[in-house]
Amino acid sequence: MTKRRLWWRHLVSVLIAPATMTVFIPALIAWLTGLRAPDLSTTSGLLLAVVGAAFVAVGLWFLTWTVLLFDRVGEGTLAIGSPVHLVLRGPYRHVRNPMMTAVFCIQLGTAIATASPWLFGWFALFVTLVTIAIPAVEEPHLHKRFGAEYEAYRRHVPRWIPRVTPWAQT
Repeated sequence: MTKRRLWWRHLVSVLIAPATMTVFIPALIAWLTGLRAPDLSTTSGLLLAVVGAAFVAVGLWFLTWTVLLFDRVGEGTLAIGSPVHLVLRGPYRHVRNPMMTAVFCIQLGTAIATASPWLFGWFALFVTLVTIAIPAVEEPHLHKRFGAEYEAYRRHVPRWIPRVTPWAQT
């Protein structure tokens, strides 16, 4: 039996969650605050742009990887539907919330590249909200859904900052 790929659910999920947080809201903030592109003719402007772009690139790569794993291993999508299986591969062996880590990287990279205090503020607000929401909502749901498997995972893999060596499930 061939599994049906719900590509449209991924598209909607990416537009609802990561794109809103990393593109639409920052674009609105930039428009409302009259944010201008960095001056690449200065050393500091060029350095900020390069460092910011590196954060954004890592975040996009990480986000793409996690979305693919969520689909292929977890058989679920981001904001619409939960995974059928707990995903314990790839970046999930290093950090429990790689999608959020990716979004944080993209937001921080944008703020660095533009040197915008408004975008740094948006990043800080978003991190604060997610830091409250994940332990209060997502983690109890995953514990209820996956039980001991999730608890073992939670004990060994950090929530936000990736561990250097991948966790090997025993």
